[in-house]
Amino acid sequence: MSALDALFSPTRVAVLGVSRNPAKLGHVLLTNVLGGGFPGEVFVVNPSRGGPLPVLNIILLIRL
Repeated sequence: MSALDALFSPTRVAVLGVSRNPAKLGHVLLTNVLGGGFPGEVFVVNPSRGGPLPVLNIILLIRL
């Protein structure tokens, strides 16, 4: 396994700043990830609570 595999072939991704508003970038990014057939886990980060898609788990905060 190459050191760059995690970057170029991730098994999970987090989309930050997802909004319910379809005109906002976070919503567009999430739509593209899901619609593009990403095979791994998708985490939605939305600090204002309430998700754009109720079937996905919403993460309110990521601590590094």
